[in-house]
Amino acid sequence: MDLLAALPQVGSLSDPIPYISRAPPNPMELADLRNAHQQLTLRLGNAQDYL
Repeated sequence: MDLLAALPQVGSLSDPIPYISRAPPNPMELADLRNAHQQLTLRLGNAQDYL
């Protein structure tokens, strides 16, 4: 099965990104995002050891 074909088509990279109006980011949200990013980066690094 082609994974890319299974993904929904959301448009091309040249499409303008819609501006989403919202309040400034919550510092706790940013900390959670940084933590999640760090965890994923670590897991990706670990996964690459097995490739």
